[in-house]
Amino acid sequence: MAQTHENFGNLVFHAKASLFRMIRRIIIFLVPAVGLTVIGIIGFISPETVVMEEEPWVAYIVFGAGLLYFIIMLVFVKTYEVAIYEKGLLYRRASKKWTEIDFDNSGISDVIHTTRAYFIPVWKARHVSIGTQINAPDGSMDTPQNFATRFAHEAATGNTFARSNTPQFHKFSDTLIATQLEHMTKDLTKENIFETSISFGENLILTDGEFIYRKDKRRESSVPLKDVHKASLFHQFGGGSQLRLEGKPSENGRPNFLLDVMVNNINNLTILHYIVDMANSQK
Repeated sequence: MAQTHENFGNLVFHAKASLFRMIRRIIIFLVPAVGLTVIGIIGFISPETVVMEEEPWVAYIVFGAGLLYFIIMLVFVKTYEVAIYEKGLLYRRASKKWTEIDFDNSGISDVIHTTRAYFIPVWKARHVSIGTQINAPDGSMDTPQNFATRFAHEAATGNTFARSNTPQFHKFSDTLIATQLEHMTKDLTKENIFETSISFGENLILTDGEFIYRKDKRRESSVPLKDVHKASLFHQFGGGSQLRLEGKPSENGRPNFLLDVMVNNINNLTILHYIVDMANSQK
């Protein structure tokens, strides 16, 4: 892997799916695929051998299940590789072509999805998604508003990372978020912190030092960055998240909610906390 990229600078992290991991995944799908397919074929040729003579349609179901495992194997067992540079990300999956994402024009969402059985958490899975801006026809960059409305679609159409498609997934995710944070905040100073603009997703943007909450693409309310003491995000059971921007607590310690709303998704959450903390340090 190249140690430097002409646009993204020096290499920070690189990982590629190992041969052992690929073989293990093939075996996981291949064993039931072969077993079910063989049983299905026997059911066609000699149904009495597998006790299917009275229900011959079972052979079709078993054979179809075996083929399904083969198809799933072809879809999910792919080579994949990731490379994080100082200013951007490269990745490829079952292809020689690299997909490039520039940190200057991207937003990252890091979410833990919880599967529950009768309200009891039984499984947690982490997913990291990246949406990107594109240049307008005149060469100018998209506005934060346009970027926010496109983020979810772009993340869902390929720029989503999980254990199933990313080697060393958790280390990759932590490094990606830390590297993007460092790059996106390197030029922030106490002189310009209250003039910065950045998108935090479909529902929240920061424009010239003012948080703007949008619902259904309409501006609902705004909160100056200088008034925000704390930012919090709580993921709700069943989807969605609760976003809170708090001012300084009252004299009796009661919280002062400047914004307390439900949002579809928040990206660049680490940058949001960084900006709020940096702004507080200048008060």
